[in-house]
Amino acid sequence: TLITTGIIIKFKPIVIGGILLMLFTVYINFNPNINFFIVNIIGVSLGMLVPGISLYFSKVNE
Repeated sequence: TLITTGIIIKFKPIVIGGILLMLFTVYINFNPNINFFIVNIIGVSLGMLVPGISLYFSKVNE
């Protein structure tokens, strides 16, 4: 859904964030011995927090 949202609003960092979240999901499935909490922290930071901050700073003040 994050990829779809990025495509609808035409904002590339959100699309890239959605792709990163999908990659982290695939990575956790292929490597189940890794610490799930650490992978979630990195995934959410790169997939949602960074695109959200860039969206906040790219808005035009009216």
